[in-house]
Formats: sequence, structure tokens, C-alpha cells
Amino acid sequence: MTERSLSMTIPPAVKALVREALGPLHEAFQVSAISVFIRSQETPDGVLYKVVVLLPNDYAHDPEVALHRFDDAWWLNHCQQSEGLVVFDYEVETCPCND
Repeated sequence: MTERSLSMTIPPAVKALVREALGPLHEAFQVSAISVFIRSQETPDGVLYKVVVLLPNDYAHDPEVALHRFDDAWWLNHCQQSEGLVVFDYEVETCPCND
């Protein structure tokens, strides 16, 4: 995660929470390097920050299992820090195909 990926509109507490989550995400998803980005979405209740783990298209594990492992190992004990403003998810990179 680079500082550039954390827009200035993202509150410092959210940035700190995401930084703290990087190690547990890395362990849960079992990848050599963790790549995340943050999307913000306006909701009727305010802004929601979606932290997305970007996985290679040849990811060797079940991403749903990895996400649940992260939830159980770390997120459930820290989610109150986000005040309901942060969710974690994953996306698998798509392979560009030649037509």
C-alpha cells in the first residue's frame, strides 16, 4: 500500500486501521506481497471505505476462505475502531485477453 493510494479525503483513523490490517491480511491471504486499494462510496449514512485486497488471477487459494480467516483472526477484534466506516473485500485481477 502506498501513501498515494490513501487519498487525503480518507480520515487518518481509517488510514491507520488499514495500515494495521496489512500484516493480518498478508497472513490470511498467504501471498508473497499484499496489494490493497481503498474505494470510497457515499451512502445515506455517510462515506463507506471499502478496502480491497487485489489478488493475482492465478491465486492458489479460495479467497472467501482467506477473507473469513482474516475476519476471524483480526477484523472481528478491530472492526469497532472503524465505527462502521470500513469493510474489507477482495478482487481477483483479470487477465487481459487477446481477441
